[in-house]
Amino acid sequence: MLTTVDGDIAHCRAMVDAWHTVPTDPGIADFYTARNNWLLRLERVDGRWLITKWTIVTAAPSDGYQGVYHVAQARAAQDRTPPR
Repeated sequence: MLTTVDGDIAHCRAMVDAWHTVPTDPGIADFYTARNNWLLRLERVDGRWLITKWTIVTAAPSDGYQGVYHVAQARAAQDRTPPR
């Protein structure tokens, strides 16, 4: 991470590779890898650093099936459904 601090304001850039996986149906990729730069602006408030702006910039092509997010979301919603 690259960070610059000027008093109570800081800027940070993090290079992030995020690998997401969830079981999917046969024949469908069960992963998605995103490569991004996170550009963060932080502000010190009462002695704590808080993120006040968060920008995600694509740094490289992704791999896999982006639909894993939707699969995971549907499963999470199903898990929250009370039994009948």
